[in-house]
Amino acid sequence: MSSSYTAMCLSHDPGIELPTEYTGHDAALDELRQGVPGHPHCDLVVATFSGAFTTMTCPPSKDRPGGASCVHAAAEPMDAGVLRLLAAAHQSDDPAMHAAIKAGHFICWPWDRLRRLSGFLTRPTF
Repeated sequence: MSSSYTAMCLSHDPGIELPTEYTGHDAALDELRQGVPGHPHCDLVVATFSGAFTTMTCPPSKDRPGGASCVHAAAEPMDAGVLRLLAAAHQSDDPAMHAAIKAGHFICWPWDRLRRLSGFLTRPTF
């Protein structure tokens, strides 16, 4: 099965899937770098689907006009399953879960940003 790619704007709550579908990961990242009409200062990421939602990629810091406070030189993909676990950990009352989040250095995915993906994270994976 081939993959499809779409941009998401996480400046909205909940995040919204933008209407353009890309043929490749690099094509999606290139468009985010050039700027997406209607979202000039927004927090944009790339969602990958292979049947189900599989990966969310945070673009390199230099290519992001707004949004997340994370700093990285290359695109940072995150597996959908890891994002689901991270969301559960953020919502936990267990201090050990919050310590694990900090120890894991998930700087791109603080709860305020991650919760905007809730619609994607609850989609069936089969």
